[in-house]
Amino acid sequence: MFGLYAEGEGALKMKYPRASTSICDDRMKAVVLAYFFISVLGFAIFLSPNASAANHECEGNVQPTSWNETFAKHALVPHYNGRGETVVVEDDVETNDVSANIDLNLHPEERWMYVNPYSAPLDTLTSDHFIQTVVGNDSAGAIRLNLSSTHRTTFCVSLLSNNMSSTDYLFGDVYLMTSSEFQKYQTSYSMKHDSYMYSYDMRDFDDEPSPPEWQNFDITSWKSFRDVHEYENVQETVFSVNLDAPEVYSSIFGETIWDEFYLIIDGWDNSRTDDGQALGEPVYADVTILTSPRSFVLPNWTVALVFFIFCASLVAVPVILNQRYMKAGLQERQEQTFVPTVTKEYPSHNQQNTAIEEE
Repeated sequence: MFGLYAEGEGALKMKYPRASTSICDDRMKAVVLAYFFISVLGFAIFLSPNASAANHECEGNVQPTSWNETFAKHALVPHYNGRGETVVVEDDVETNDVSANIDLNLHPEERWMYVNPYSAPLDTLTSDHFIQTVVGNDSAGAIRLNLSSTHRTTFCVSLLSNNMSSTDYLFGDVYLMTSSEFQKYQTSYSMKHDSYMYSYDMRDFDDEPSPPEWQNFDITSWKSFRDVHEYENVQETVFSVNLDAPEVYSSIFGETIWDEFYLIIDGWDNSRTDDGQALGEPVYADVTILTSPRSFVLPNWTVALVFFIFCASLVAVPVILNQRYMKAGLQERQEQTFVPTVTKEYPSHNQQNTAIEEE
């Protein structure tokens, strides 16, 4: 508070109210801090990747692999077109010759893996396993499995070369996708290797670089699980998957579709831009699959609830801050006045008598 005060007869007193210097009080600061932390927490939740790399080593209590019970092998090879015909390319002409001599050094896959793979439903994966598989040149190998929604599943994949004297690293592509996407992946492979089907590559459409939105164009439109489990041009990779619920869908016709999963070792030049090329040799893969029970699984509706709270806070907090600011200004105007008051003090009766006596 500041003002003027003078003693004596006819003194004027000028009083000014205290200036308003704390419109945003401590409570408003607390609200601002709360809004900041809510925003940071919301971004941390929604921007965190679904695929989190496992920090622990790829070691576990490995169990014997039960083929055609927990796992099944599939293969896509360039010398088989999927229509019951073996394709042999001689002088750029395809002929159907089932007795053709296939180079086993480049294509070591067993015939049943691409002619008649096991297709029955598999048991749910709840144990640890170590699998070794080989993928031929310009081919793709897949391990089919049924992931558990109550377990966290970690995949450790290493791609190796059979040439032990070579010091060069062997790079390839690793994908995880559902069975519905794997069907599209099969179609894409057939389109690339079968002259009976329409095949083209948008990357070679013209000499000019294609726009980014067209670079990964594929008429089959296959994609990895959640569109993130794609690891291209890698020698090894480690990733984990947590399912919110079993991949079960019901169509409008009442049919129930149960999606299983395919871990794909890709050794051909697929339609994606950043994938690896065919290496001219087989790819040997060491695959370790670890499972660990999940102690607590949030229900699916919690995602929508957290998203709603975050969006509501973005709208509500600025409104609350504005209302508090406006109310703080009204309170200052009601309690204090900014018009200075001027008062004149007159001497009392005793002071007048004293002054007369002195005269």
